[in-house]
Amino acid sequence: MSMLICINGQFYPESEAQISVYDRGFQFGDGLYEVARVYSGQVFGLQEHLERMISGAKAIHIPLKWSIDDLRNIVLEVVQRNSIEDGLIYWQLTRGTALRTHAFPPSAQPNLIAYPLVFTPHPELAEKGINAVVEPDQRWLMCNVKSTNLLGNVLAKEAAKQKGAQEALLERTGYGVIEGSSSNLYIVRDGTIRTAPLSNLILPGITRHFVLQIAEKLDIPVRKEYFDRTQLYNAHEVFISSTSLEVMPVVQIDDRTIGAGKPGPITRKLQAGFRQLVN
Repeated sequence: MSMLICINGQFYPESEAQISVYDRGFQFGDGLYEVARVYSGQVFGLQEHLERMISGAKAIHIPLKWSIDDLRNIVLEVVQRNSIEDGLIYWQLTRGTALRTHAFPPSAQPNLIAYPLVFTPHPELAEKGINAVVEPDQRWLMCNVKSTNLLGNVLAKEAAKQKGAQEALLERTGYGVIEGSSSNLYIVRDGTIRTAPLSNLILPGITRHFVLQIAEKLDIPVRKEYFDRTQLYNAHEVFISSTSLEVMPVVQIDDRTIGAGKPGPITRKLQAGFRQLVN
């Protein structure tokens, strides 16, 4: 069945939905995006996703012509019109359409699109864990902004794929291994979780936000600090989190087995806590 796509508040069949080739998201990656999970028809963490987009718009000076309530209503209408029961929804905000020039064109009006994403869950991966590789972090210096400018992430993910891994863990000189190409990263040693502190170098993940809340409720210690590749390899457990993967164990990195080579007890507790949260 063809999906309905929302463009600036108007709905179009997939075959009729069009954006100008002069849209700055297409020409410059001059925009933001969000992906949210839908469980039983409800958008999980919608308020947090919307707040992150509004914060990002302020950071890169995109003037929003939609209020947070407007954005919420658009997202919910896309879910309703497309009968999304369990899946993903994507929305993207760009600076708008204008003849190509690097500086902000005064005439440009923001463009907002929203539509369902094709999504196939893989619960078997959450049970057995995934493989990852460490790749150099080649992204820009505003990784806290969820920009459509994703070339560094794309190159890292493709490198992981070519090596038979499901995720690339990004290593930034002077900081260590800080996050995944499309996920936040955590290690566990002696019962304590360590994850990179929020800064311009990592994305403030929505799933990360809830995972850390769950850890606090379970009295699992968390240290927000950087760690290097050696500490990563020697962790008792490693896991990542994202909207699509939820809490995902990592059992092998660069052909090295992590811990016992299977999801560990802390990871399992967080997985169970997250499932309780979304069910």
